[in-house]
Order: sequence, then structure tokens, then C-alpha cells
Amino acid sequence: MLLKKFLNDVHVLGVLANSDYDFYLTGSRYFNTKNNSISDWDIFVQYSEEVENLLIELGFIPKSKTIYNTFQGLKKIYHNKMYNVDVQLIDNAYLKNEIQTKIKESRIFDLKHYNKKERTIVWETAYQLYKL
Repeated sequence: MLLKKFLNDVHVLGVLANSDYDFYLTGSRYFNTKNNSISDWDIFVQYSEEVENLLIELGFIPKSKTIYNTFQGLKKIYHNKMYNVDVQLIDNAYLKNEIQTKIKESRIFDLKHYNKKERTIVWETAYQLYKL
């Protein structure tokens, strides 16, 4: 889901959504796995140096990546503490968006019933199936 649908929620999201890049919503807000009023914002975008520079200009700082995301082509994660936003820079944002759309549309995987480790297994499985 493109970020443009959330323009008025958080200022920095509007800046990202109005940029020249396609930022996609992911995580608990996309999958409706938590109460959105207390949830952080998880976003991903196609990796480029230009996107990285934009994030730095907007006050994002690098965050250490976690091992469970490596199969998604994660290059870097940037965090904006003021707005509680994490942006994942991905090798292939189109592919990740396709896969997350399939997961969300699936009647088999309702991610709100899984813990973080189990959700990671769902993601890994979906990536493996996509490669077949």
C-alpha cells in the first residue's frame, strides 16, 4: 500500500509520500496486527543513495538491521524518533510489496495471530514460494 493514503497522519509521512519515491506501508499498521494509535510506522522503499540522503535530511538516523529481515533484501533501516517511523531500504521494493499484498490477501495467514518469530517464518516462506 503506497504511503500517499496517510498524508495527514504524521508530518514526515507527508514529506515522504510527496517525494519522487514510492514509499510503502508495512508492519502492524499495514497488517492491522496492533492498535494503530500506539503502533509505530513501518515503511519500506527501493534503496538508493538519493533516498538515503532524503531520510538523513529529514532527521532519520541509521538503525542496526536485524537478521530476520535479511531474506527480504534489506539494505538499511533508518529511524525517526520524533515521529516513531522506521524506513527499510530494500533491494527490490516492488517484490516486497507484491509478497506483502499476497500475505495480506491470503486467508491462510492472519498475521495478528502470530508472534514476531512466527511472522518472520511466514515472510520467509512467502519469499521462497515466490521464487518457485
